[in-house]
Amino acid sequence: MGFKPRQQPSRLEMVNKFIEQMKAAVKEAKSAIQKVQEDIIRYYNQRRSPTPVSHPGDWVFLNVFDIKTTHSSSKLFYHCLGPFVVECQVGSLVYCLKLLHIMKKLCPVFNIVKLSTVLDNPILGQRSESLPLPIIIDREKK
Repeated sequence: MGFKPRQQPSRLEMVNKFIEQMKAAVKEAKSAIQKVQEDIIRYYNQRRSPTPVSHPGDWVFLNVFDIKTTHSSSKLFYHCLGPFVVECQVGSLVYCLKLLHIMKKLCPVFNIVKLSTVLDNPILGQRSESLPLPIIIDREKK
């Protein structure tokens, strides 16, 4: 914690007793702090789900919460776009996606928080259709 000078035991019994009480109090406080830290870690890890892992070739949806779009109302717009193919893993939690050509101004690298994996079809024979592309009329998206 800092510089602790060496001190000889005092000739006064009260001083030595006070020093021992302080050492015991510090030791007790350290053990209490360690126990609380272990409890916090255990409580946090109970409610935490493991980080999802995507591999190149997997299909994912992209969360559009903080992506600026030309849609007039963000409340009525899709919450997720896609599905898109994961091209590669850039970092431990960062992935590069293969985006559509109309999204060329958007950087294709996203954090795993922005992605959600596409689940396999739970109903046999059901086809999943991707979201329709925006219709461009007179250079305006409709």
